[in-house]
Amino acid sequence: MVKCNKRQIICLRFILSEKQTKGANSMKLRQKMDEAEERLVLDNMGLVPYLAGTRLDVFQDSPYYSDIIDAGVVGLNQAARFYSPKLSIPFSTYARKCILTEMVLMLRQIRRNNREVSINESICSGGDIVDKRNFFHEIESRDQFVNTVNTILNMDTIDKLVLLYRISGITQKQISKRLGKSQPYISRVQRKAINELENRHCASMVWVFEIVGGKFYRFTYNTKDDEDYRKAWRIFDKVQIECAVDFKKNSYVAIEFLADDDSFAAIAEIIRKM
Repeated sequence: MVKCNKRQIICLRFILSEKQTKGANSMKLRQKMDEAEERLVLDNMGLVPYLAGTRLDVFQDSPYYSDIIDAGVVGLNQAARFYSPKLSIPFSTYARKCILTEMVLMLRQIRRNNREVSINESICSGGDIVDKRNFFHEIESRDQFVNTVNTILNMDTIDKLVLLYRISGITQKQISKRLGKSQPYISRVQRKAINELENRHCASMVWVFEIVGGKFYRFTYNTKDDEDYRKAWRIFDKVQIECAVDFKKNSYVAIEFLADDDSFAAIAEIIRKM
C-alpha cells in the first residue's frame, strides 16, 4: 500500500492543530476530542492513497497526486470530526465516503482548470473520468439524468453494466477485471453504448430508476413471472449494504440506496447475479 509522504503528514498535523475553543473546561474537552480524532485519522491514513489508486486511478506518478491526497486528508479529517458511534457503521465505512467526496471534487476542479475533461478523449484513450456530468454529455437537469439512467438500465446487459460501473467512477481497467473482459473490449462497449443513448427509446421498461425525496435512488425491477420474481427476491434480499428493499409479489422488486454514485455499482452487482 502506498504511504502518505511527509507533505501530507505535515498538512494533516496543521489541520488538526487549527481547532481552537474558549474556556478552560471546553479546552480540556476539546483536547480529548482532538486526541480521539487524531487517533482515528492516523489509524486510517492508509485509506487515502488506497482509495486514490483503487477508485480514481491516481498514483504517485500522477502530476496531481499530491493535490488529490491532500484533499483526501481533508475528507478524512472531516470524517473524524463528525463521526459518531450512534451512526451504527464502522468509522472506515463513513470515512471512505468523506475521503472520496473531497478527492473527486478536487479531481473535477483540476480537470476543469486544465480543460482536460472531454468525453471523446476519455473514450479514445481509455481514460477514466469520474465526473458524471461530463460522462453524460453535460446533463444539466434532474429529468435528463433520470431519463438517461432509465435508458441505460434497459439496454443489453453488458452495455448497462459498463455504463453503471462508469457512473460510479469505476475505471475501465477495473471493469475489465470484474467482468473478465479486456480493457479494449470494455472501451468499445462503452463507446457503442454511449452512441446509442441519444437515439434509444425504451418501449417497455423492465427496470425503472427514480429519485425519491431528493435523498434516495430507487431501482425497481418489474416482473410478472413467478420464478423470475422469486429469483429476484432472493438476490435483493441478500444485499448486505445500507438500503431498503420493497417486494410486491409477482409485480416488482425495488431497492433504495442513499443518493450516491456508489449505488450504481451496487445495482450493477445485483444485475450480474440475476
